[in-house]
Amino acid sequence: MKNNLKLLIDRKGRKFLIKVKPGGKSYFHHGTILHDDILSGKREIVSSKGAKFIVMEPSLEDYVLKMPRKAQIVYPKESSRIVSLLDLKNGDRVLEAGSGSGSLTLFLGRAVAPSGLVVSYDVRYEHQQQAIKNVEGWKEYIPVEWRIGRVETVPERNFFDAVVLDLPTPWDVIKHITPALKQWARIVLYLPNIPQVVKAVSSLQESGFTGIQTMEVLVRYWDVDEKRNVAHPEMRMVSHTAFLIYGIYV
Repeated sequence: MKNNLKLLIDRKGRKFLIKVKPGGKSYFHHGTILHDDILSGKREIVSSKGAKFIVMEPSLEDYVLKMPRKAQIVYPKESSRIVSLLDLKNGDRVLEAGSGSGSLTLFLGRAVAPSGLVVSYDVRYEHQQQAIKNVEGWKEYIPVEWRIGRVETVPERNFFDAVVLDLPTPWDVIKHITPALKQWARIVLYLPNIPQVVKAVSSLQESGFTGIQTMEVLVRYWDVDEKRNVAHPEMRMVSHTAFLIYGIYV
């Protein structure tokens, strides 16, 4: 384990992500939390002000939603779908353009670990530095090689099993990266609006991709409580954040 991360949940269901170390302390408006109480293996701890917390191991989704960011993240609902579409497994090699804050990189890297590789490009040094910190802050090994520059310059040939482009104009890139892809490599483009989607789909068609599909991922939570005789969708839902365009290189 690289980092000892723990998730604290208070009585109202609020979540707090902390990095635990011997002798350490975390300070909240609930009071002070002693890290040694957590390291002792307790499943429930009490702060200096008497507030109770449940102690849990954080999921990758918990971590991504709490980590610092300099760029908009790819949310877990899309990241998990992207991993599924790309059919990633241990040993695969993934080309990523648009490191962002590292949220998608984490999902890609965990899927191909330990013997695979994510090669992540970004033209913005400060954004990629935040992504590096976030990936290195996770508790598991993530196999990633960071590169500053334009993904069009990727030197590998017939190397990558999959590619993800989180770029505003992917049509300027697609034709330049196809030599780096293996036959039957899968691609996902992440785009926020329909005019971009239309142009990107046309570019994929012209660049030798087949099986092209466009989709969005919507999540609606339900409030279910037998005691209150309640079972209805919540008023708020996690709706559109981006379109995903999928294709296979032939």
